[in-house]
Amino acid sequence: MCPATSFSAHEDIMTDKGTVRSGRSQDNSSKNELLNTSSAILTIGLMLTLVSLLADIIGYGTWGEFGIFQTIGTIVGIMIVMIGLVIKILVNIFS
Repeated sequence: MCPATSFSAHEDIMTDKGTVRSGRSQDNSSKNELLNTSSAILTIGLMLTLVSLLADIIGYGTWGEFGIFQTIGTIVGIMIVMIGLVIKILVNIFS
Protein backbone atom coordinates (compact mmCIF):
# COMPACT_ATOMS: atom_id res chain seq x y z
CA MET A 1 0.00 0.00 0.00
CA CYS A 2 1.62 3.27 -1.08
CA PRO A 3 1.09 6.43 0.95
CA ALA A 4 -1.04 9.15 -0.56
CA THR A 5 0.91 12.17 -1.73
CA SER A 6 -1.92 14.67 -1.28
CA PHE A 7 -5.47 14.66 -0.08
CA SER A 8 -8.22 17.15 0.48
CA ALA A 9 -9.36 18.06 3.97
CA HIS A 10 -12.61 16.12 3.52
CA GLU A 11 -11.15 12.79 2.37
CA ASP A 12 -10.95 9.83 4.68
CA ILE A 13 -7.43 8.59 5.37
CA MET A 14 -6.42 5.00 6.06
CA THR A 15 -3.89 4.75 8.83
CA ASP A 16 -1.37 1.94 9.29
CA LYS A 17 -3.67 0.00 11.62
CA GLY A 18 -6.60 0.10 9.20
CA THR A 19 -8.68 2.66 11.01
CA VAL A 20 -10.24 5.51 9.08
CA ARG A 21 -9.54 9.04 10.16
CA SER A 22 -11.42 11.95 8.67
CA GLY A 23 -9.88 15.35 7.93
CA ARG A 24 -13.12 17.18 8.81
CA SER A 25 -12.30 17.67 12.50
CA GLN A 26 -9.64 20.25 11.67
CA ASP A 27 -12.11 22.21 9.51
CA ASN A 28 -14.74 22.11 12.25
CA SER A 29 -12.29 23.32 14.88
CA SER A 30 -11.21 26.28 12.75
CA LYS A 31 -14.86 27.07 12.04
CA ASN A 32 -15.62 26.91 15.75
CA GLU A 33 -12.67 29.17 16.53
CA LEU A 34 -13.91 31.75 14.02
CA LEU A 35 -17.44 31.54 15.40
CA ASN A 36 -16.15 31.98 18.96
CA THR A 37 -14.02 34.93 17.89
CA SER A 38 -16.93 36.57 16.12
CA SER A 39 -19.11 36.03 19.20
CA ALA A 40 -16.50 37.76 21.35
CA ILE A 41 -16.27 40.66 18.90
CA LEU A 42 -20.06 40.90 18.84
CA THR A 43 -20.25 40.92 22.64
CA ILE A 44 -17.59 43.62 22.97
CA GLY A 45 -19.41 45.77 20.42
CA LEU A 46 -22.75 45.33 22.19
CA MET A 47 -21.23 46.21 25.56
CA LEU A 48 -19.51 49.32 24.16
CA THR A 49 -22.74 50.42 22.48
CA LEU A 50 -24.83 49.91 25.61
CA VAL A 51 -22.34 51.68 27.89
CA SER A 52 -22.13 54.59 25.45
CA LEU A 53 -25.89 54.90 25.12
CA LEU A 54 -26.54 54.55 28.85
CA ALA A 55 -23.58 56.61 30.09
CA ASP A 56 -25.83 59.35 31.51
CA ILE A 57 -27.96 56.85 33.41
CA ILE A 58 -25.06 54.86 34.87
CA GLY A 59 -23.21 58.00 35.92
CA TYR A 60 -20.42 58.32 33.33
CA GLY A 61 -21.95 61.04 31.19
CA THR A 62 -23.33 64.54 31.67
CA TRP A 63 -27.07 64.71 32.20
CA GLY A 64 -27.61 67.77 30.03
CA GLU A 65 -26.59 66.40 26.66
CA PHE A 66 -25.50 63.41 24.62
CA GLY A 67 -21.74 64.09 24.51
CA ILE A 68 -19.21 63.62 21.76
CA PHE A 69 -17.61 60.63 23.49
CA GLN A 70 -21.01 58.96 23.77
CA THR A 71 -21.58 59.54 20.07
CA ILE A 72 -18.16 58.17 19.12
CA GLY A 73 -18.57 55.18 21.46
CA THR A 74 -21.99 54.39 20.03
CA ILE A 75 -20.79 54.58 16.42
CA VAL A 76 -17.67 52.50 17.09
CA GLY A 77 -19.72 49.97 19.08
CA ILE A 78 -22.21 49.56 16.24
CA MET A 79 -19.34 49.16 13.76
CA ILE A 80 -17.79 46.44 15.93
CA VAL A 81 -21.17 44.67 16.16
CA MET A 82 -21.48 44.77 12.37
CA ILE A 83 -17.96 43.33 11.97
CA GLY A 84 -18.86 40.46 14.31
CA LEU A 85 -22.07 39.78 12.39
CA VAL A 86 -20.29 39.85 9.03
CA ILE A 87 -17.70 37.34 10.28
CA LYS A 88 -20.47 35.03 11.54
CA ILE A 89 -22.33 35.25 8.23
CA LEU A 90 -19.21 34.65 6.13
CA VAL A 91 -18.12 31.67 8.25
CA ASN A 92 -21.53 30.07 7.84
CA ILE A 93 -21.64 30.75 4.09
CA PHE A 94 -18.15 29.52 3.22
CA SER A 95 -17.92 26.44 5.42
